[in-house]
Amino acid sequence: MLSFFRINDPYRLLFVFLVLLVFRLPYIVGGLPLTLPELEWMIVGEAMANGKMMYGEIWDDLGPLSALAYQIVHWAFGKSQLAYQLLSLTLVFFQAAIFNRLLLINKAYNENTYVPALVYVICMSANFEFLTLSPVLMSTTFMLLAINNIFKRIDNFTLDELFLNTGLYLGIAALFYFPSVLFLVSTMLSLRLFTSAIPRRLMLLAFGFVQIIGLALLYYYWFDAAKEFYFQFFRFPFVAIRDHFLGWTSLVTTGAVLIVFFMLSLMKLYSKIYYVNYQVKFQSAMMLILLSSWISLFLVRNLSASNLILLIPPGAFFISHLLLLTGRKLKAEMILYSFIFLIFGYQFVVGKNLKQIRQIVDFSKLYVPEETSSNKIYDKKLLVLGDDISFYKENMLATPYLNWQLSRLHFDQLNYYDVLTDIFNNFNGDPPEVIIDLEDRLPALFEKMPTIGLKYKKSGDTYIIKE
Repeated sequence: MLSFFRINDPYRLLFVFLVLLVFRLPYIVGGLPLTLPELEWMIVGEAMANGKMMYGEIWDDLGPLSALAYQIVHWAFGKSQLAYQLLSLTLVFFQAAIFNRLLLINKAYNENTYVPALVYVICMSANFEFLTLSPVLMSTTFMLLAINNIFKRIDNFTLDELFLNTGLYLGIAALFYFPSVLFLVSTMLSLRLFTSAIPRRLMLLAFGFVQIIGLALLYYYWFDAAKEFYFQFFRFPFVAIRDHFLGWTSLVTTGAVLIVFFMLSLMKLYSKIYYVNYQVKFQSAMMLILLSSWISLFLVRNLSASNLILLIPPGAFFISHLLLLTGRKLKAEMILYSFIFLIFGYQFVVGKNLKQIRQIVDFSKLYVPEETSSNKIYDKKLLVLGDDISFYKENMLATPYLNWQLSRLHFDQLNYYDVLTDIFNNFNGDPPEVIIDLEDRLPALFEKMPTIGLKYKKSGDTYIIKE
C-alpha cells in the first residue's frame, strides 16, 4: 500500500478517498451512539434555524461560524447525526488534499508523495469522535491554509498579501473554535524565529486576525448582542468550570497509538540529518503548532477526544516522515500496517465496551442516555434548568438558557431587578411548554414572578404549561 501512494500522481487522491470511505463506512452504517456535544450542536442549529440569534437568544459558548454551519445543516437535514458524519467525511478528504498539496508545493519532504494524505485520513479516523462535524474539525481547515502560508514564507515568498491572508485564516479558525486563537501566537513565533519577517508584516498578520474578529463584533453590535458575544465566546472559556467528558487519563489512552508513532517519528527524524535547512524550519514550525495544540486543550470547557483533532496535522506531518525515512520497503509497509491495525484494533476493543476497558476509558459522561424521562416528552418547547441537555433530544429549546453555567448568571441573582426583568421577558417572549427543574430554582423564581408561575402545574421536577 505504501509504495502505491509514494507515486507522484494526483489521481492517488481518489484512492485516498476510498481508504477514508473504507475506514469510516462501518461506523456510519453500523451507527454510533449520539454524544452530548453533537446534541448541543444540533440544539443550537435548530434554534438558529427557528430564528434565534446566537448569544443574544441562545446562551452558549459555541463559535459563531460553527453555529452558522449547524444552522445550515439543520435547514438541509434536520437533527441528523448521519448528515454530520457524511459532511465530516467530505471535509476530512478536502483537508487531506490541502494538507498533501501544501507539503508538495513547499517541498517539505525529499520526494513528491501522497503518503501524507493517506496518513492524514488514517489519523482522522482514529477515534469515533473524529467522525462527526465538530467545530474543531471545521476550524482545522483554516489552520491548514495558515500553515501553507507559513511554509511559503519560510521558502522566501514575501508578498504582503500572504501575511494579511494568514491573519484572516486564523481569525476565521478562531470563530469556529475559540482555542484556535493560540495559533496566532505560534504562527507569529514561527514567522519571527524561522524567517526574516519584519514587524510591519507581522502587524499586517495581526490586523487580518483582528479584522475578522472585529467584523464579528460589529455584526453582533448591530443586533444589540455584542456584550453577550464578548462574554460568552471570549471571556467564558477562562472562567468556566471544567467538567470534562473524558478525563486526562482516558484522553491520553485514547490517543496512545498516535502518541507512540509520533515519538517513533521524532526518534527517526532526529537520529540523522536527512533534510536541508528550510525543511528543518518546516519541522520546527510544526513543533510550535503541535505545542499550541496541546495548550489549547486547557481552554476547553468539556474536554473530549474530538479536541485532539488540532493535533492531527502536525502529527500526520511527523508520522509521514517515519514512513518515508524507513529505507527498506518491506519494513515501511509493516510499520504502516501496524499503525492501521493498532488504531482500528483499539477502536474495536473500545466498541466492545468491556468492563476492563471502562475502568481505563470512561465514556459514560459523553453519550446521550438511551433511556431518560425525556423519552416521555416529544416535540415540546422545553427548558431544562440543569446540566443535562439530553432532554432536548426530541424537543426544542425555549428561552435562551441552554448552557447551565451561563444560565446561572440569571438564576443565581434573583434579587436583582434587572435580572428578573430579563428572565420575565425571556419567558414571555419564548414561553416553554415544559420546564424540567433539576436545580430546584423555579419555586424561588415563581415566588417573585407569580404571573409566570400561575401558567404552570407541577409534577415532580417537571412543570407543564396549563392548557
